[in-house]
Amino acid sequence: MRNEKVKYYFFLGIGGIGMSALARFLWTSGYNVLGYDAVPSQITSMLEQLGIKIFYEDSVKKLPRDLTAENTLVVLTPAIKKGYLLNYFQDNGFHIIKRAQLLGQIANEHPLIAISGTHGKTSTTAIASHILSGAGLLKAGFVGGVVKNYNSNLILPSKQPENGFVVVEADEYDRSFLQLHPDIAVVTSIEADHLDIYKDYSDILHSFEQFISGTKPNAQIILNQDLPVNVLVDRKKYTYGLSNDSDFYVSDIKIRNHRQHFTLHLAGREVETFIQFPGKAYLLNSIAAAAVAFLAGVDVQTIARQLQTYQGTQRRFDLRFADNGRYIYDDYAHHPSELKALYQSIRQFFPDKKVTIVFQPHLYSRTRDFAKEFARALDAFEEVIITDIYPAREKPIDNVSAYTILERMTSSEKRYIPMDQLTEWLSDHNFEVLLVVGAGDVNKIIEPLTRKITNR
Repeated sequence: MRNEKVKYYFFLGIGGIGMSALARFLWTSGYNVLGYDAVPSQITSMLEQLGIKIFYEDSVKKLPRDLTAENTLVVLTPAIKKGYLLNYFQDNGFHIIKRAQLLGQIANEHPLIAISGTHGKTSTTAIASHILSGAGLLKAGFVGGVVKNYNSNLILPSKQPENGFVVVEADEYDRSFLQLHPDIAVVTSIEADHLDIYKDYSDILHSFEQFISGTKPNAQIILNQDLPVNVLVDRKKYTYGLSNDSDFYVSDIKIRNHRQHFTLHLAGREVETFIQFPGKAYLLNSIAAAAVAFLAGVDVQTIARQLQTYQGTQRRFDLRFADNGRYIYDDYAHHPSELKALYQSIRQFFPDKKVTIVFQPHLYSRTRDFAKEFARALDAFEEVIITDIYPAREKPIDNVSAYTILERMTSSEKRYIPMDQLTEWLSDHNFEVLLVVGAGDVNKIIEPLTRKITNR
């Protein structure tokens, strides 16, 4: 990874979840790191506290004078398509690589565990990293969310083993995960998504099969037992699931004190343990992470202990408020299947309470492509509020809005509320369990809302 010619790593979009983890990894490895982002955030603040210089103006005026095309590597996130800085770097011969390329260069130098899937990869990566860290086998864990145990999206143990594993969340967007060549690979789920990149489901399925084919020749593959993917005959394949015909599974599931207790079966070994989260999705992610750790050489008692101490990631079934029988959860769900899993999870903890969901659709294209599926998933909730679409990298699409979903719903308890009116409306509303859901910025309403309802 070390390149003596590179003096600076400049990250365009350094505040992104994947970009910031790479920036921090390089900084703690002794490299000069700086970057640009459009707006300050919690993540950029954490980077600045380390000493990383971040620019919030799309201009070359404040760049170091000795930053040149010969001594600088520019790292680009897919979220940035244009801008003055990007044009400057392109026009002046700077070497520019995508985030996925840099991640591949770093990760492929080490024993590598790559966890992929259209759903579940963030939690599975976080749990697997937490188990390996507790076992003393983790070099670094690159997670697509802030893990509460470490208050970071990059898990770096204070004592890194020389041949420790690098654990990476392998993102299928833009086919980024094809840059990775892991020793252990996981596929949690494959569904139609990112149809701005992929033609259809078959195209997505083929990309996952390419990911599996790109593993090292002696790699071990861990698959959700229901996945229709082809695995090369020279790869060792394992399955995980909720039935005992899988190599890794659970039995005797019980809900006690807002915890899921179960017996974990790991290729003939078994141990009793629990996790602090409800729902089938979290259970499956925990099994997959335990399978990773088991194949990496972690003993079953350490796996059980680390599962119990895992505190979750921000924005994944993230409890933000609890008082007087009222609860507010923040969740990143942005696909119909994730909404279904969220409903199943919340019902395990609150079978008798009214559940209100505030949903911010993410991307115009995803709203258009899955409008019917979103409507069916949201109809399960007792009360549904849909707010404005978060555009992210997209421009508006004609005739696509929150109403594209609302008009397809059958529920009578549904409404559209603009983002700038949500806090006020909810503060006057007597909700019991409130889910604030979406991959955009809808969670920014939670802090002012909790202040209002507690009169702080």
